[in-house]
Amino acid sequence: MPGVGVLPAPAGDTAGLVGVRPGNIRLAAGDPDDCLHGTVLHVSCFGGSSRIAVTVPGPDRPVRPTVPGPATVASGARVALSWAPESAVLIETTGDTP
Repeated sequence: MPGVGVLPAPAGDTAGLVGVRPGNIRLAAGDPDDCLHGTVLHVSCFGGSSRIAVTVPGPDRPVRPTVPGPATVASGARVALSWAPESAVLIETTGDTP
């Protein structure tokens, strides 16, 4: 992904988009290695879970992981996003698809 690098997904040589369900994205504070790094834009609490909007380099829209319970991060926090490779779905693209 331009500006991001290689993201964990099933093995293969096909280029495309990586899709991960919001509940499968792990969120960690700081800048651990081998993660997608970003900044918390907004936190929305929904009782039993929280949805966190995180801006990352590359995409024009934030990544929105869902975490159980109240969020442990606030707007402006630097965070790392990760997921198990088997949680990712590779969506093949054609030459005219971003």
